[in-house]
Amino acid sequence: MARAHGHTLTPAAGLNHVRIPIGYWAYDVSAGEPYIQGQAEYLDRAIGWARNHGIKVMIDLHGAPGSQNGYDNSGQRGDARWPYDSNNVLRTKNVLEQLSRKYSDPSYWQVVTALALLNEPATYMSDEFLRVTRQFNYDAYGAARYPWAPEGSASKSGLALVVHDGFQPVSYFDNYLNEPNFESVILDHHQYTVFSDAENRLSDQDRLNTICGKAQEFASSQLWLVVGEWSLAATDCARWLNGRGRGSRYDGSFEGSSYIGSCDGKTGDGSNFSDEYKTYLRKFWDTQTQVYENNGQGWIAWTWRTESTAEWSYKAGLEGGWIPRNPTEHQFSLDELCT
Repeated sequence: MARAHGHTLTPAAGLNHVRIPIGYWAYDVSAGEPYIQGQAEYLDRAIGWARNHGIKVMIDLHGAPGSQNGYDNSGQRGDARWPYDSNNVLRTKNVLEQLSRKYSDPSYWQVVTALALLNEPATYMSDEFLRVTRQFNYDAYGAARYPWAPEGSASKSGLALVVHDGFQPVSYFDNYLNEPNFESVILDHHQYTVFSDAENRLSDQDRLNTICGKAQEFASSQLWLVVGEWSLAATDCARWLNGRGRGSRYDGSFEGSSYIGSCDGKTGDGSNFSDEYKTYLRKFWDTQTQVYENNGQGWIAWTWRTESTAEWSYKAGLEGGWIPRNPTEHQFSLDELCT
């Protein structure tokens, strides 16, 4: 699996899924939000490209009214107000119902396989945030599973429904949205090691060990578990990774951080990467893909292509040689990588 933006993803990379994000504003600006609309047409185009190339699609609701995390990739940076206004939650559920109704139609069968209910709700912010999100997942499941009729009707969507873990441990989801009362639910975990000072200070081996240490937790999931975002980034040096106009913790340019090292050779188009760094990127790829496959149901890499940050680009990794064309091929075993 991999996530991508556009129609250049092909089975020649050995990948089978593309995760496509879309914001609520593509369908609903009823509160007067200033977003430009028109994205829905491009989602349909992307699905058409995927159909032509034999790729499956997961649609991901990436932004909700009021912002579900305050990250700029939710469409609004700053306060996360989504859970504190019931109308925000209702509008989100209605958009999911609309998406499910459209993409469960037979004309999209065999291409769109899954719908992610909400990307990265920041449930760590408060007990209320966690409580609202927990209930939302139940309500959104009903809206997306039965988009044509009341719950319990014979008419239901066959899409897999994807629930992000909200940065909670896997055990939080024990006895949650389980069969037989709920069908085809996937738990989505996003795994990065660059969004804190401590993570940026990890040694190369400690970073590999961090991933190896996730195996038991992932394997314990009662729901299907997919690592729906991850990358080969070993620093946060990528331009604007922490938000537009913000610096990096690694080189001390992010507010409140202290210098760890130079970003030279850690990011860029890949032509400036040393052989040693490329070897490490391959080890990091081998570690993550094997842990995620062996202890879950797969992975979706963020992202297929970037403008200038090769450590985040699956396509650049293929071209640079640190990602194999055959994703089942590994140079290093977990016995070698995990110490």
